[in-house]
Amino acid sequence: MVRMDKQQALLNLIKNRRSIRKYRTEQVPDDLIKEIIDSGKHAASAFDCQPWEFIVIKDNNKIRELLSDRLQQKEPPYAINSQKYAEKYGIEKYGAVNPPPVLIAVLGNKKICPFLDSLLCSLSCCVENMMLAAYTLGLGTCWLYVYDMEMPETEDFVKEQLDLEDNFMVLCLLTLGYPDEVPLEKKMRDCNIKWL
Repeated sequence: MVRMDKQQALLNLIKNRRSIRKYRTEQVPDDLIKEIIDSGKHAASAFDCQPWEFIVIKDNNKIRELLSDRLQQKEPPYAINSQKYAEKYGIEKYGAVNPPPVLIAVLGNKKICPFLDSLLCSLSCCVENMMLAAYTLGLGTCWLYVYDMEMPETEDFVKEQLDLEDNFMVLCLLTLGYPDEVPLEKKMRDCNIKWL
């Protein structure tokens, strides 16, 4: 019976996690941040190469700098997008980003994993683990894209702000904090499942 409860708890966790884009100002304890990162480090990775590195940013000025090229929707779901994206879809719908108390830059070390597709897959698994761990601990997260083949300037800006060497790529900035919103209910689209 206990085993079934654990299975159901994990399934519920996966199905109920939502992106959070508005946070309370309350600081996140370092031990919780370390637990979340440790969960990320236990993700599957290509060839078990474990190519991830992390930068935890708690300095409010640095967080504001890193988010200075982004805008946030004024109405729910409060999506955070690049200024280029906002201009394309109606900049009047956006305002300044409400900064989270913590940003975690998720980096990939290209010396450890030189294959871009493997690096992207490995880091994505890592971030998913981190988001689920944060939700379990009562914290909210939101994946803010950095790596984008069509907008390399986004990653260039973040790498410059963090003074990163060329052998690192930045997959995303993961926001982290105590939620100050109830996210909209997620409507799941029907998708085809083919059985062979």
